[in-house]
Amino acid sequence: MLALLWPPHRDPMAAETLRAYRGSGVLYLGDRSGGLCADQDFFTELTTHWRPLSRRPLTLRWLGNRDTAIYFVRR
Repeated sequence: MLALLWPPHRDPMAAETLRAYRGSGVLYLGDRSGGLCADQDFFTELTTHWRPLSRRPLTLRWLGNRDTAIYFVRR
């Protein structure tokens, strides 16, 4: 399983990592699309090639962001 925790904002690292990953599960902790984590390519990759299996809002919030823990499986 791959875990991406609060990937850097506007950085291609998360999208590149997701494209290179060959496993079947991804745990993502962070802000929603358009927020302060990852870039738009990452969220496009998620919606195109992965489906959410479990989602939990985080009770501890950083700077008021709507951080969530989401477990995805490959489509």
